[in-house]
Amino acid sequence: MNATFLLVLALVLMAASAFFSASETAFFSLDELKIRKFKPSDARHIRNLLKNATILLVTLLTANTITNILLTTVLSAWLEAKGYHFSFLVSTLIVSGIIILFGEILPKAVATAQGVKIIPYAVFPVSYLIRVLDFIIRPLNRLSERFTQYFQFLLPEMDNKEDRRTALYNVVSRGKFLKQEEKLLIARILSLAERRVTAVMTPRPRVFSIDEKATLEQLKNDLLPEQHSKIPVYKDQDSQVIGVIYFEDIAINFRDSKSLNLNIKDFIRPIYFVPESKTLAELLEDFRKKHIRIAAVVDEYGDFLGIVTLSDILAELVGEVVDEDFEKDIVQLLPNRYFVKGEVSLLEFNEEFKVNLVSEEYETIAGYLIEQAGGIPPLFYSYEHDNLVLTVRERTATRIESLSVRIK
Repeated sequence: MNATFLLVLALVLMAASAFFSASETAFFSLDELKIRKFKPSDARHIRNLLKNATILLVTLLTANTITNILLTTVLSAWLEAKGYHFSFLVSTLIVSGIIILFGEILPKAVATAQGVKIIPYAVFPVSYLIRVLDFIIRPLNRLSERFTQYFQFLLPEMDNKEDRRTALYNVVSRGKFLKQEEKLLIARILSLAERRVTAVMTPRPRVFSIDEKATLEQLKNDLLPEQHSKIPVYKDQDSQVIGVIYFEDIAINFRDSKSLNLNIKDFIRPIYFVPESKTLAELLEDFRKKHIRIAAVVDEYGDFLGIVTLSDILAELVGEVVDEDFEKDIVQLLPNRYFVKGEVSLLEFNEEFKVNLVSEEYETIAGYLIEQAGGIPPLFYSYEHDNLVLTVRERTATRIESLSVRIK
């Protein structure tokens, strides 16, 4: 047979072998994050192929094996046609080396680095190949399933959530498609399934709570310096929590002197009790289902141990990020809304918001608001200047801690 024809045929078969090898590596290195980067039509076809991953794998391996057998025969014939009369062993080593290098190693190395670019060109040829080789693939797939069942006892099975979490964590930690911050966040999310509520709760001695016999006036006097939005209510002693009061339910009554004499019992909502053994993941799911944000932690005897809120759980995930932001004196929360510390100087505030606030007695924005209000303003006190609305968000009995600024 003509040596030139054999060489051309060998090159075609080599290209086919490289294509199958590269496609195998490219397809099975995909994850959902990478798939989403493709065009919707390509992504749909890719998902369809990966739904039957075994069929896809058997197809590519079968096609590659057939191609390599043909390539071995053609290359051996080409060597004979060129007058190279090697022994069978030497001829096999030469041909195998060429196939391994150009049909396996190089294509798979390229696919590992550039698999996303290869996939769009492989989707439709591979889909067509699956249909063409269906009469071979189906029997081979059934045979492989039989063998898998027979040797199942040799395969370690992840039969519990702990194994699956560990496997997922290992995949994430070794993955190259996530930034270090994203890996850390995912690791924290996975840790919620192991950590108990007692790890993040506010312990009983530090919980701000109030007796059920108290009046709104007593609550107001105690609450304003503390700045809590949810207040546990206890009966007789603080180890017997019976409910919770939401600040939003009572705030409107603080302005009415007559309402201040009301007993807080009328405003108590039920509180959700959880055992100290509950995990953060379980509690987070409870919060989602019950549409609540606070729970009381109790021990095996029913004694109150502490309070855990949705904010406590979220702080476990992103607390460090939030802390870094709020170490700044002025933080942009939304395009037209800012968090500002009360200690920010008027000079800095004016430069940031392009205004001209002036005070004869004070040098900070907190002092300016105190001057305008004629004293320490109440919580949520608002002051307007030009296109700005300044609202007190945190305060103590002696100073303004922080405020929000909204640009109209």
